Amino acid sequence: MKNKLLLVSMLTLLTVALIAVPAMARQGRGGHHGGGHGQGMGPGNGPCGMGMGSGMGLGFGPFWLDDSAVKDLGLSDAQIDKLDALHQAKQQDQIDLDATMRKAHLAFQNTMRADAVSEAAAKKAADQVIAAQSKLMYAQIEYQIAVRNILTAEQFDKLQDLRPMNRDRRQSQRVGSQNSFPRGR
Repeated sequence: MKNKLLLVSMLTLLTVALIAVPAMARQGRGGHHGGGHGQGMGPGNGPCGMGMGSGMGLGFGPFWLDDSAVKDLGLSDAQIDKLDALHQAKQQDQIDLDATMRKAHLAFQNTMRADAVSEAAAKKAADQVIAAQSKLMYAQIEYQIAVRNILTAEQFDKLQDLRPMNRDRRQSQRVGSQNSFPRGR
């Protein structure tokens, strides 16, 4: 009975985790500016003000494909070429990482559906799902850092100001700091 309760608890926790990660991944798609279709990093709540979405874009695609953003940021042709190459490589890797995660999740579901569920097999399948999710997250972090490394510090700051969510947040912070009333957090 205890084993069954433990496995049900594990299944519940893993299911919540499996639902939360893809939901966070979709955060930058569609609902926010910069969201769109496809894989990549877009505006959101991730590190550097970049979450998962469509190519770190300002609209529906990578920001370096937006002529006004290129002009505002002062991107060189060499930077645009590097960003394009990085983005294409990231999309290729993303396909493999997504497939690995989906396969691990399917294996976990099949393990948990068995008539006699082995705790060791369930934990091993859960570990594979978690490992696949970690690889996906690390790849996203590496991409964000690589994009940041292509931009100068000034360009990155300007990019943050160009993003509607960040621009609105920074403007409210500036207005709030001029206000003599204390702000709640």
